[in-house]
Amino acid sequence: MIASRADPWRTPEPTTVKGSDWHVNMSGRATILDESIPEWDAAMALSFSRHIKVNVAEIREQAGLPQGTRLRTACSWHCETTTLRGSGTVHTHSRTEERVDLPLEMQIPAGELAGLVTLTTSVILGEALDAKPLRARRVGSILWEDAQEVVLEGGGGRFPMEAMSFSESDWQHPDRAAWMLGWGKDFDLPVLGGLHLMLNLDHPKVKTLLERPEDVESRILSSTMFFDVGRQLVYAALRDPLFVERTNPWLKESVGAVVDRLLRTSFRGESARSLSEKMKARPEWFDAYLQAQLGAWWS
Repeated sequence: MIASRADPWRTPEPTTVKGSDWHVNMSGRATILDESIPEWDAAMALSFSRHIKVNVAEIREQAGLPQGTRLRTACSWHCETTTLRGSGTVHTHSRTEERVDLPLEMQIPAGELAGLVTLTTSVILGEALDAKPLRARRVGSILWEDAQEVVLEGGGGRFPMEAMSFSESDWQHPDRAAWMLGWGKDFDLPVLGGLHLMLNLDHPKVKTLLERPEDVESRILSSTMFFDVGRQLVYAALRDPLFVERTNPWLKESVGAVVDRLLRTSFRGESARSLSEKMKARPEWFDAYLQAQLGAWWS
């Protein structure tokens, strides 16, 4: 999602800066950034890039700034879940610069993201000015900005997992099952306490997954497992009238927020009520629709 902002001082028209789509680079492969990164994993470093064209002269004029006022263009990221933030390219425009085409880049190390990351591009005041009505005067005052929120869809950072022997467990887990999702169907609980994915160490495929996660067989199992988990969460939500009819936002990092995010990114433009009606009216068709939208391993 792209968002813009307004401030209590004169700002230029949004058209004074034209930005390309963000691109994300993962494992040496660059693609246009969408609203989510389905293949993201918590152990993955991410690199983002875009180009923007900045009409510096028009920004100064429309913001009521003296000719030659120093400006800066910068990009940054912020993750509310981990409370971490960082910056990328920072370009200081010269006093004579009028128009410029800038490449922007950001690198985010592995282990610093979870849930959602916001990528921000800003043009800011680069020097202090005398106070005048409706004119920015402090260094860092934002003259133009856009922000893109990106949902991190990888299963690895979504909820806790535990590897155990089902046959030796005190609970009655099916011995031949590869995994089991434990939860109490309470969407208000935090993810860390509300969801629990158990992996069966007695299953040979699970052992391979844990020892050699990059193997093709392990990738297939992992994708199938998280498709199954997503399917269970979606069905539970769409069968729950309290979830379907809810209008208030869920608490961040609650089970409800995770499922709501999954529905919004997988079924864009469709409400929970609409999906619930489709599920009840055509259950066989909805099974296939869910498979297509959540992305089973063969897609």
